[in-house]
Amino acid sequence: MLFEFNYCKQFLIEDNNSNNKINKYIIRNINTDINSYLAGLFEGNGYIVIYRGNNQSKKRITKIRKVYIGITFNIKDLPLCEYLKSKIGYGLIRIEDKKNTCVLIFHTDKAIIVFINKINGYLRSPKIYKFNKVIDYLNYKYSLNIIKYKEDITYISKNS
Repeated sequence: MLFEFNYCKQFLIEDNNSNNKINKYIIRNINTDINSYLAGLFEGNGYIVIYRGNNQSKKRITKIRKVYIGITFNIKDLPLCEYLKSKIGYGLIRIEDKKNTCVLIFHTDKAIIVFINKINGYLRSPKIYKFNKVIDYLNYKYSLNIIKYKEDITYISKNS
């Protein structure tokens, strides 16, 4: 059975009111945001690539030339990858046939800013340190005021 992934969590709830004593399952949609889901995908199979230039400036932030953020999926999850790309509004999908994977890549600064604003505050792993370096770079380059959060230590049941 295929369910559309549409900004909701899908819970299976057993229906005991069945006359024929066969368990029926009802899908109940609870409206939530996909930001924590996207953060989980990033922490599981995501990466950040920071290309540094040979600028002679003393500040490490000004040495950054380009940033790429990617999330790797199995090729079977290509529809999910395409759906996330359409919902975020940015990104590029690269299919790697030899590895049987597809990668959702955010390579423009605008796409990276949108992605960072979606998952900022939901990260729980050490990837947050490199993530915060990207925030420093974007804040410096574009005079933004993106807040850097520490690791999310709330109970996983609160935002999963």
